Amino acid sequence: MEVGDLIMLYTHKDHGNRMSLSLSSCLSLGFALLLLSCTSQPSSEEGAASYESKLSHAKEAGPAGIEKLAPLLTSSDGNVRRGAIRTVREIAFDATRPGADENRIAASAAIIKLIKTHPDLPDRTRLQLYQDLAVLSPDADSLAGLPVSAGDVMFFTRAVEKGQAMDAYLDELEAQRAEEGSGAVIGKYRSLLASGKPQIRAAALRALTDMGAKDLFLEYLACLDSDNLSLRQIGQAALVEMQEPATSARLQGAWDKASPPVRGGILRVLFRRRDPEALALLHWAARKGSLTERVVALELLGGLSIEDVTPLLQQTLAETDPQIQAAAGAALTQLADRALSDASKQAKVIPAATAAQARALLHPVLERCKGNTELRLAMRVLERCADADSLALARPLLANKVTREEAARVCVAAAKTLEAKHQAKRTLNEIYKLSQSRSTRRSAIDGLETLGVSTGGYARRAGFLNEWYLIGGFQKTSKETLGQHPFGTKGPDPRQPFDRKGKPIAWKSRKTKDPDGIYDLRFLKPSINTAAYAFTTIDWPRTEPLLIKAGSDDSIAIWVNGKLVHDHYIPRGVTPDSDKVPVTFQKGTNRILVKIGQGSGGWGFCIRLATQDGKPIDLTQRRPAH
Repeated sequence: MEVGDLIMLYTHKDHGNRMSLSLSSCLSLGFALLLLSCTSQPSSEEGAASYESKLSHAKEAGPAGIEKLAPLLTSSDGNVRRGAIRTVREIAFDATRPGADENRIAASAAIIKLIKTHPDLPDRTRLQLYQDLAVLSPDADSLAGLPVSAGDVMFFTRAVEKGQAMDAYLDELEAQRAEEGSGAVIGKYRSLLASGKPQIRAAALRALTDMGAKDLFLEYLACLDSDNLSLRQIGQAALVEMQEPATSARLQGAWDKASPPVRGGILRVLFRRRDPEALALLHWAARKGSLTERVVALELLGGLSIEDVTPLLQQTLAETDPQIQAAAGAALTQLADRALSDASKQAKVIPAATAAQARALLHPVLERCKGNTELRLAMRVLERCADADSLALARPLLANKVTREEAARVCVAAAKTLEAKHQAKRTLNEIYKLSQSRSTRRSAIDGLETLGVSTGGYARRAGFLNEWYLIGGFQKTSKETLGQHPFGTKGPDPRQPFDRKGKPIAWKSRKTKDPDGIYDLRFLKPSINTAAYAFTTIDWPRTEPLLIKAGSDDSIAIWVNGKLVHDHYIPRGVTPDSDKVPVTFQKGTNRILVKIGQGSGGWGFCIRLATQDGKPIDLTQRRPAH
């Protein structure tokens, strides 16, 4: 066995993982090379002595000796070249020992310089130097400009797959392509397709596709069977765009021999190509294909016309397999969503016929599907066209924590269509108490107001103060000035305008309908880089320690009976109960002043009263004096 053969054996012993030589393998290989060194001598005794001397001096010099070996590495005598390579490798292996990082970096740099400055190196010698680089793990920057020929690619790939070095190689290929044209690099990119690393194959396929390389059909088809999403997307997109007349026929021909995942990919490609044969194939696969094929076909049927596929989807929805049910349910939901969206583009109000058609598609999904995902998707669409029958289907799903919020929104939408007001009020009240979504609760409040219900008590029952005097906007506050206000020791009198720089500004009395007592202050001007004040009074039956819970957008300061009890300088959005402030209310009238800083965007606040242990106080039982 020759030295070169032994090197090839070591570098290929774990080809499936694109292995670079481990340290133990390297040491074993070095020992084996030493054993074989007796066969790597020049023919003459005089030449052998000079040759051994050069190798010995180079080895003693360490990384600095690698450049001295250049004349031997380019020798026409194979034994001389192998001896020089052996010495380079011994230097490289020695540089990989623990604590020899400086030598490793120096050896790597020396080999790279050798390759760059000696283009006359024999191919096999250059490949072996690349393998030494794999052991030394060069950084990406040092590889810039390293020449790589088509024959080197597979070996060099193993070296540069470490770390970011592959990026450097790809950059080099792109630079070469820009300078010399696509023809100079197509072969190198094709060689990269054999890499076991999906990201390398993906980069090579993108480049080849961009260059318009021919005969990539099988490579694209192989991508459909990959576990890597990026590769699957590249393969599908390329096959969809492929203009060759025989592409559709080749795809259908590949169907018979393909695995189920690849068949699924072929279905998606044919569908996106809008081939006439695709519809017939989709119908067949949805009825008689394997489980994977049926699921893919059913999902794709949702992209066709309602008339063409509804009977098949509804029939399939009645099956017991959960995956089949989920796919059919998703397709029906897609059909309903598209019908409603198309109608809303043409008119502000969805026509009754379209809404009824959408419900006919969605109601069976809620009746038969068991999976939370398809149920939630169906209810998100149903919310736009719900009726009384929809309420009956959505109500049971309120008991499921996963589907509760979607079901709540359907119930609110359905309740607003009910003719019986008492039933509508009962449903809206139920959802208001049950939902954790502010938007859903706000929608329930709006529905109750439409029915003539006074909703101010909803916020007060939860402890929120929802009647305030407001004034603004003042000069932007800072962390140092947040705890200051201009109203004197007694605080403001909201019955009197406030004189700001000789200009009187009146307080505005506002009552919020928000269920969390949130005030939107953007009606005050200016509403950017400014501040506002809110003031209220509340009668309390006795002196008592309480808890103020506050939310603000942005900063907030709070005074109770003239005393600063809290200031928090922060950019944030309004979230109820963000800050918790212990306070003591006096028997009788208590005065609360709040300062709200504003940068830009949203601007608002909310204040809730609670017991010391955090339980909200029902303020409808203790009416504030405003």
